[in-house]
Amino acid sequence: MLASSTRPGPPSLIFHAARIILSPSFIIGQIPQLLDLLAVIETFRRFAALKSDKALELQTHYEGEKTHGRQEDIRLLAPHEVRTLRRFLDKQDTQRWEYIVLVRNLIQLVSGPTKAYHMDTLLTEQTLWPDVIVHPLFVDST
Repeated sequence: MLASSTRPGPPSLIFHAARIILSPSFIIGQIPQLLDLLAVIETFRRFAALKSDKALELQTHYEGEKTHGRQEDIRLLAPHEVRTLRRFLDKQDTQRWEYIVLVRNLIQLVSGPTKAYHMDTLLTEQTLWPDVIVHPLFVDST
């Protein structure tokens, strides 16, 4: 039974919950591969941010050109496209922060908090994760 009701939940939910408990899909041994994939995804995100910033810079430049009478050969982004790019760029610091926290916590999960702390041989804490707040689950209590 579900904790919030006296009736059992839908069978598909019950079976899915039991399947997750019996054979979890998240395997600790796959964390190194997950880290590789996350690094590639972060590279794509950073590339998209650079290109979005350049597109908005060109948009601003060519909006000025359009007001100077050279409008027939200039095609600008639609207003909703500009808003979408700005929203994406506004989120880039938060997205980078989430990536850093996720990577650090996955490393701690696979190697323990002490080893993760000593990763400064590869990247110093100041360059990769300054002032990172680590989830309490991953804090070394020894």
